[in-house]
Amino acid sequence: MTTPTTPTSFLDLHTHQLLLIHLHFTIHWPATTKQPTTQQPATYYSQKFDPVAFAADILTTRNPSFSPDEINPNAFLESLDETCLARIHALTKYTMYRFAQPVDYQAERWFVWHGAPGHNNSEAADSRDDATGRVGIRGLSAAELEMQLRMVRLRGYRDWVRVEMQVVIETGRELGRRVG
Repeated sequence: MTTPTTPTSFLDLHTHQLLLIHLHFTIHWPATTKQPTTQQPATYYSQKFDPVAFAADILTTRNPSFSPDEINPNAFLESLDETCLARIHALTKYTMYRFAQPVDYQAERWFVWHGAPGHNNSEAADSRDDATGRVGIRGLSAAELEMQLRMVRLRGYRDWVRVEMQVVIETGRELGRRVG
């Protein structure tokens, strides 16, 4: 098996990291009204979905000026968000919550360390990821992000990235008829 952060060929200017992602997401859509569409809707409906876990190959370096071992935080976050949005799109494709492109989204992301004590140290909570150690990804420097990804590899890929996404979509015909 090749190391996930090394380029696979001489021409490969991108590096990737295999990660386990635990995705929590909620879809929001505006309430249909007879108001002019130039105004922001005052009311949104929401549908929270069950969490889903999946493995994904996340881009860590997009710029050839970076060395293969140096992480580009923006490329990493963009790739992580694109991967999660693609998964949400696939999960909602045959439902009334389907969408072509999201209107907007917000994401919070953490590295979750399995077996590390977190903010809830009770025995009953050990199976939940809020009982494990978490490191927020927002604001990490390139060196800190690189260190976190290296730890995932060194710990045998038993840790994961938790992503909580809030996705705003347009109200489709089926969704508008159902709730409107």
